Amino acid sequence: MITIITSLIKKSQTENIMEMVPHFVSLAMLGIPICIYLSPEYDKELSMIMDFFPNVKKMNIVSLSETYVYEEYNNASTPPELPNQRNMQKDTLESLLYSHTKHEFMENAISANPWNSTHFAWMDIQIMDLIKNKSGIHQYLQGLNKSILSTPYLTFPGCWSKLEKDKINDVLNSVHWRFCGGFCIGDKDSMIKFCNLHREQFPPFLKEHNKLIWDFNFWAWLETFHEDNWKPIWYRGDHNDSIFMMSSDFYTAPLSKKTTLIYDYPQIHNYYPTSAAYLYTGGKHILNTRYVNYWIYPNGCYLFNSGKQLIENKNMLSELNQATFLPEYYKEIREQIDLPITDGISKGIEDIRLYEVNNQVKYVATTIGYSPTGYPRIIVGNYDIENACIIDGTVINPPYDTWSEKNWIPIIKKENNTTNTNNTTNTNIDEELFIYKWSPMEIGKIDYEKKELVIVKRYPTSSPLFSKMRGSTIFQEVEDGLLGVVHFSEEHGPRHYYHMLLLLDKETFAPIRYTETFCFEKLGVEFCIGFAVNKDNYMFWISRHDRDPVTIQIEKSTIKWI
Repeated sequence: MITIITSLIKKSQTENIMEMVPHFVSLAMLGIPICIYLSPEYDKELSMIMDFFPNVKKMNIVSLSETYVYEEYNNASTPPELPNQRNMQKDTLESLLYSHTKHEFMENAISANPWNSTHFAWMDIQIMDLIKNKSGIHQYLQGLNKSILSTPYLTFPGCWSKLEKDKINDVLNSVHWRFCGGFCIGDKDSMIKFCNLHREQFPPFLKEHNKLIWDFNFWAWLETFHEDNWKPIWYRGDHNDSIFMMSSDFYTAPLSKKTTLIYDYPQIHNYYPTSAAYLYTGGKHILNTRYVNYWIYPNGCYLFNSGKQLIENKNMLSELNQATFLPEYYKEIREQIDLPITDGISKGIEDIRLYEVNNQVKYVATTIGYSPTGYPRIIVGNYDIENACIIDGTVINPPYDTWSEKNWIPIIKKENNTTNTNNTTNTNIDEELFIYKWSPMEIGKIDYEKKELVIVKRYPTSSPLFSKMRGSTIFQEVEDGLLGVVHFSEEHGPRHYYHMLLLLDKETFAPIRYTETFCFEKLGVEFCIGFAVNKDNYMFWISRHDRDPVTIQIEKSTIKWI
């Protein structure tokens, strides 16, 4: 659980308590535990409002003049100067001193720890005024509060690159946005170390430079000149919704209590088995496994076995045993696609998803080799299980002008058979649709005559995670909706992939709820395009670093829903 720490200390005679109340309320409405520090001028009015927010605990009543930063400033032999370039009305002596008080309040709140939290976040009292997508950020932060967070971890958003040592005047005389200043979050011990470092280094900084600067400028100075003692995890954020969008590493953990199956895939010279797509059809468990001709090193570089910078794709068909889910046979898929082949960086079709519509097994995949533009495009066609071949393909233009297309997820609108007044049955045709993107959620239908996807449904999605979401698997029907796996990624050298289960409404396909993010084994390159619900378990077919496929089974109860 997270405790938010904030304060409302009177900095000037012009401050109006009634203007401050909405800032407090917007923060309190998050429902997350809050420790707040007040100056006497704000105590009476806010104390009455706090009765409506049991998640808020009033801590010490303190004036600016009672803080250690004020004392250190007053103890200086020569009064420290203020930055040369500043807003003269806003960046006053009191305002700059106030910015440094957060470290003292964090020390006090963490020591008291009234909510018995493992992690703490500083939030400026006015921070929610920066947020445009308030409902989405509320949902995101509330989910974060329920998650199991990493330890040790201390992370800060910021706009600029790290301060260079020969540019110290940048922090002494003007605003330096290496750090945003209004938000940081970390585990208890990491936050205490940070506060201790501030208490230790603030007095000698004042003495050496005779400057009182903004707290976030001071952090930039700490990061550069005391890098052996302080190495915060920085992420790119600004004074908007992105200020909260820290790395997902912070709240993503491997699945627990899992069992694994490793299949004895047949060898194909110079190729490696990788991601597998799953489909249950005609009473059979079918798997299509992609093979690739390259090897990815831990740093993300590719080794091509052919010696040419060309991705070559093959596909392998398997039927899984009903009881063990082990393959009963392997058959290499033959591509019989009557389309011209273009030069490019990839040959064949990749990342196949299997699906069934009107009793016909089909595939949807990405192709460059069959793409007439040479750009990655989506191809759909029929998948022949009996003869282990792909018998046709149609390259589909996207609804917008894009450079690359991947991760179109088929979703079938089931039409029930009905009986009319003449007691004859009307047989309706299932509708073949594709989830195109997630923010806003867009669902399209293929116009086969024009060979293009036409968007037919749109749903707003408020959570900021949806803006990063992609793919991943087809959706399985469960009791309360349609369930599938989605993912997003971040660049970490190599890239880290994060996965979630997402539940959709059976009729409208609108998102209903989603789980915490997870990785399967460890943070890194993990793909999952195969998923099944098997009684009380979930099954995932994953690949690791575009190779080393494995089947993972976990109990449903181990997944936590937001």
